[in-house]
Amino acid sequence: MNMKHTCTGLPLEVRYVHLFNIDDFSVPKAAVWNNKDCIKSRCTVDGYDWEIRFYPAHHTFATTRYLVALELAFAGEASRRCRVTATLTGRLVDYQSCCLRPIEGARTASQAFKGPSDPTLLVYIGSGRDHAHSLKTPRSLTVECTVGVNILAARSPVFMAEFFGAMAERNAERVEIQDIDPAAFEAMLCFIYTDMLPNEVDKQQAEAGTVMLQHLLVAADRYGLDRLKVICEERLSLGIDIETAASTLALAERHNCLGLKADCVEFIARRSAKNLDAVMETEGYKQLEAISPSVLTELLKAANGRKRKSSDSN
Repeated sequence: MNMKHTCTGLPLEVRYVHLFNIDDFSVPKAAVWNNKDCIKSRCTVDGYDWEIRFYPAHHTFATTRYLVALELAFAGEASRRCRVTATLTGRLVDYQSCCLRPIEGARTASQAFKGPSDPTLLVYIGSGRDHAHSLKTPRSLTVECTVGVNILAARSPVFMAEFFGAMAERNAERVEIQDIDPAAFEAMLCFIYTDMLPNEVDKQQAEAGTVMLQHLLVAADRYGLDRLKVICEERLSLGIDIETAASTLALAERHNCLGLKADCVEFIARRSAKNLDAVMETEGYKQLEAISPSVLTELLKAANGRKRKSSDSN
């Protein structure tokens, strides 16, 4: 396949913003609360359930002070192959301003979650001075909480490594993707965000549609998207014909698609001698000879098996 490279800006996060507005709040009253006193709020972000806990006065053992704190707990289940990475940001808000002007000093932390038993994510917000600033409107405290879930990392273990591992793209604002068909990459992103293939994939005719699915299967295998890979395998199996059988077989061999490979061998060698002869004349078969010579042995064995069955029946 003639691969290209593409450079694209990716909308990385789904965000949920929640305002905690505590009436009848004062610093002395908050100081007598303990770490078990909290206000809870449930939310769903990117299909996962979360619980946000707001502590007006959470005791910090490191500083022996009571600070406003936010805690994020994962209430869902991540996929088998990768964790869900969430970012929690909290900041005090000046309730005196009509537009809820944020006070400087936002705190942010990130953590990868697998299941509800994982440790929670805790963020401390501000100091006593910040509290005093936020209380210009008497006896009221407003805290803005933002939960961000990285969509791509939640779906793909490869994107997880790229954005949150030791790979170079971790802190990059722009990511360059090489050796992948741009249209297939766009279709893969559509699947990641919507769990569906774009309509353009279905509308493409015969060979062009097969080529797109081949590129998409390569992308799915590269980024660890097992469900998308299975969908591509199934559709390619249904669309096997003389022109695409050899190239699809080479692809199945290279990406360990055993079911798709078996279907290609069945079509080429076992159904009729005419199919084998016709496929051998295609450009795809020449490429198959060059990159996967071992597959040719399997085709010959399958063809011989078909001949023996034919002679036995006679």
